[in-house]
Amino acid sequence: MPGKNRVHTAEFKLLAVRRMVAGCNVKALAEELGVRRQLLYKWKAAFEAGGPDNLLRKRRGRRPKGAEPPPGQPASEVAQLRARVAELERLAGRQAMELDFFAEALRVVGAPSPRNERPGATASTPSSGRGRARKAD
Repeated sequence: MPGKNRVHTAEFKLLAVRRMVAGCNVKALAEELGVRRQLLYKWKAAFEAGGPDNLLRKRRGRRPKGAEPPPGQPASEVAQLRARVAELERLAGRQAMELDFFAEALRVVGAPSPRNERPGATASTPSSGRGRARKAD
């Protein structure tokens, strides 16, 4: 594609993302704008992650705007906090998957077997005979 290293404005990217969200065919949009489909998806992900301000081009070798630690907080502490947030997000995701698994298992286990659908139907397994009085010979 021509213009391999073109710089696109945030407005250009925002218009492209809005057309994607509106349901425009991504392949046709990419051809029309002269960009790769993967680039459109990157722009969309950046927009969803941080809004229109996140569509600004990030230059290599420079710290992105807003990445500086707040005044009075060392950079190492910020990095530790980000790592902790990532760890907690992974844990929350794992717990959500486990909850979904157990909810489905409970639904399956709690469902009546086909033989027990009628009230008063016989049990699905035969009785072991325990607890009944034995006949005297």
